[in-house]
Amino acid sequence: MASVNRRTFLTTAASATALLASPALVREARASSGVINYIGWAGLDYSAVFDGFEKATGIRINLIAQPEQDTMLAQCRLAVQDGSGDIALPGHQSLPSWYSLDIVQPFDTTRLDVTKYLPGMTGTVEGDVGWHNGAMHFVPAEQRVEESNAIPEEIIAEMRAMGLFGMSIPEEYGGLGLTMEEEVLVGFELGYTSPAFRSVIGTNNGIGSQGIIIDGTEAQKDYWLPRMASGEVIGSFALTEPDVGSDAASVRTTARRDGDSYVLNGTKRYITNAPVADVFTLMARTGGPGASGVTAFLVPASTPGITLGPVDRKMGQRGTRTCDVILEDVRVPLDAVIGVVEGQGFKTAMKVLNRGRLHISSVAVGAAERLCDESVAFARDRQQFGKRIADHQLIQAMLADSGAETWAGRCMVLETARRFDEKARIVKEAAACKMFCTEMVGRVADRAVQIHGGAGYMQDSAVEHFYRDVRLFRLYEGTTQIQQIIIAREMTAG
Repeated sequence: MASVNRRTFLTTAASATALLASPALVREARASSGVINYIGWAGLDYSAVFDGFEKATGIRINLIAQPEQDTMLAQCRLAVQDGSGDIALPGHQSLPSWYSLDIVQPFDTTRLDVTKYLPGMTGTVEGDVGWHNGAMHFVPAEQRVEESNAIPEEIIAEMRAMGLFGMSIPEEYGGLGLTMEEEVLVGFELGYTSPAFRSVIGTNNGIGSQGIIIDGTEAQKDYWLPRMASGEVIGSFALTEPDVGSDAASVRTTARRDGDSYVLNGTKRYITNAPVADVFTLMARTGGPGASGVTAFLVPASTPGITLGPVDRKMGQRGTRTCDVILEDVRVPLDAVIGVVEGQGFKTAMKVLNRGRLHISSVAVGAAERLCDESVAFARDRQQFGKRIADHQLIQAMLADSGAETWAGRCMVLETARRFDEKARIVKEAAACKMFCTEMVGRVADRAVQIHGGAGYMQDSAVEHFYRDVRLFRLYEGTTQIQQIIIAREMTAG
């Protein structure tokens, strides 16, 4: 696979996917010619984006290539032939820095009211406005994911090409090497759409790669990290067991030393990505009770003795597949232990918790922003008692509460991410972000359904699946109650 650098990542994620600005745009194209004309730079290969979009929506993309390119990105415009003139959106004029996917740019509003096609925009159409470019490529595929409980292979292939599987992996191993601040900015984008898209890359960017980066041997880094960064290997974190959840140090799966190998036995439960995983980062007990007896292993999913249970039927987050992982006399070599040191597994996991909590917090914020945008768009359009429901004060109160809480979460996450990059101690702050943002998005989702009324209870509505999806955020990466314990312990220490 060709190397993916930061510029390629931004160009692919933001510029090309600007054409998928909203489901309304898709409906408009279907109602007219069924073709979207995209004016872009001739030096870029848009085929993966366009082919995936056509498979997801049935709409063909016609690229009108232009030879000019500005200093950072292609000067792009999007036009939909709708019989009344083109809808023209000028391209990206400037960026504060390469990683900013929440683009702010001017629009030419002289020809048509673009809010009809971009209801999620913030600000005014006369000035600078912004929307989630990075997420918009995935939005049209959400219903397909809901119905099939799987992410389309063409989208996974595109995510590989975009470098999303290696966001947090250093560039020397083929990753993008994002800072924490940069990663949460991407997290805001990924959270704006179905959680399944984020989940499939989660372990590769989380404990799967970070455990190796922090505590792995050079041989483990050289073998696994490039494969994870490219998406050739999809990782899965296997910690939870039938009787082990928040008390992670009580792992019962055993790893018995037998000559030049270990023999693993036990059952892991609710393991995300297990049905599609190529490698498990698996916690097993090699010593006595407690955290010091837990060791982290890298176990290829194809290893004899591993079987998978039926795919779990979950409340939400369809497309994110989980199931039991059963290990019966699974034999792995000694160098399958991360760092080839027994008893370090729990410590390794603890070292990457702050990053994981900030990542999930950013995804929760992105989901809240989507819910706010869906609510605003509906409130502007829906008429009751002779006026828009957006003009009714009780609706305004719910919108204001959701908007304020979402903004507070975004600020918390960005500030804490910057402190993480400065090597500050952020145990309390990361736990606070996880607690606030995941609880907050639950409240925002509830208000979104209330604002939509009966329409919000229908499966055709985005807020319906988000209402179910975001409930899980309060459970994984440490429950709200665990975060409360951590915050209070940090506050009262010393």
